[in-house]
Amino acid sequence: MNREIESLPGSTRARELLVSKALETFDKLAAQAAGDRSLQRELAAAYAAAGNLQWSRYYAHLGQYDGALESARKAREIRESLVAADPDDEDARRDLAYSYIVLGDLTSGREDLLEALRSYRQSVELREALVARHPTSVNDRLALMVSYQRVGDTAGNPNFASLDDTATAAHYYDKMLRIDEDLAREFPQEPEYQLNLRIAYEKIRDLRWAMGDRDAAFDVYRQALVINEKLVAEHPNNTRYRRDLMIAHRKTGLMFAEVGDLEKGVGHLQQAERVADEISAADPANASARMDLGNLAFAWYSAATFATRQDRAALGRELAARGIALLKTHAERPEATADHLANYAFALSVFEPASLRNPSAALLSARRAADMKKGDPFVLNALAWALHANGAWVQAAATAEQALARLSPGAASRKTFQADLAAFRAAVKWHAGQRTDAIAELERALGTLDVAAGRRPILESTLASYKAVGR
Repeated sequence: MNREIESLPGSTRARELLVSKALETFDKLAAQAAGDRSLQRELAAAYAAAGNLQWSRYYAHLGQYDGALESARKAREIRESLVAADPDDEDARRDLAYSYIVLGDLTSGREDLLEALRSYRQSVELREALVARHPTSVNDRLALMVSYQRVGDTAGNPNFASLDDTATAAHYYDKMLRIDEDLAREFPQEPEYQLNLRIAYEKIRDLRWAMGDRDAAFDVYRQALVINEKLVAEHPNNTRYRRDLMIAHRKTGLMFAEVGDLEKGVGHLQQAERVADEISAADPANASARMDLGNLAFAWYSAATFATRQDRAALGRELAARGIALLKTHAERPEATADHLANYAFALSVFEPASLRNPSAALLSARRAADMKKGDPFVLNALAWALHANGAWVQAAATAEQALARLSPGAASRKTFQADLAAFRAAVKWHAGQRTDAIAELERALGTLDVAAGRRPILESTLASYKAVGR
């Protein structure tokens, strides 16, 4: 049933009811499945399908992360027992490889990147062995391509939380591209293979861009966008293809803005927002669509930062205000989540120029988010920035310490959270008259962040204001 409705606009509520009723049935069946290999396999597949409905890295989901993790672990445990009982069962090995992918996606979603990479490599090991046995199998090649993609993403994709290992990412993306090119050439009329090839191009584009190879990145971008537009033209009601086109426009807009072509950059971001609005309007309960609009709001702010750096302050203010307005729209909806409220609070606390900020509204939004999602490190971090904006520097530092303590050990955001904590501690020192120590603290924090880190402009602005006053 899910396969029939998942690409239809407005289907999220129906999927929510489907997963709730299905899980009740699965848990009852689990008690009866011991010793029945066929039933165990069906039950594992059912848990996996339910988990995908609850939370998915790429597609429309219900935002039920904890429930998805529980469902995925149940599926993996059953499948590991099936492989252990019969190691020669290739279908069981295929199913287990898929469970490792799902668990990798889930742990990656919480930024436990080392654990995610371990799961993805387990899937690679299983799938490479299957392709070695069946080199012409389309399904096995496709599955291996996905495993290569996930390892590359986790190792060094610049747009995701990653381990910043660009060499490993490039190696696995090259493996992924070879499979995608072969399948697209063998099956030119199959839209999914064209989509996979487009994804490969975009992964390589983003990596080349991050590595400073701008010409190669733009060449690959053009190839990817042609495929995106073709797929949407041929399948206008396919939400997945439309979302992919939206993401392509968002990324391309930021590329143009960064190299100074702000008009083209803004044009692509406008197209991205138009498509995202259409997807969200067609299915208001779609959690991933709401998340996409939040990402667009921060893309507008990134473009604003590029505009300001190019001495176009008026345009920068306009674009930053557009990002705040987009976040406000979602934060004020009755169905607003803690993440919506936290994102809005963060923007009202730090966006430039300072005239766009609203510290009191930021603190109200952040506290609502913290009440809704108690103990969440990202919500706590947004609350810390709101406290900082309101002059509660000691409380900001204490809250940031809590946020950092709640991050998983392998979280990619750890550097950012540590830099934030340093900024709050610097504020405490500054307002205690320890100006030299405050400046030194901020300088050390900036030294730990990559040149392209999103938090750098905020800390650099604070440092500049301190230095303007003097040591």
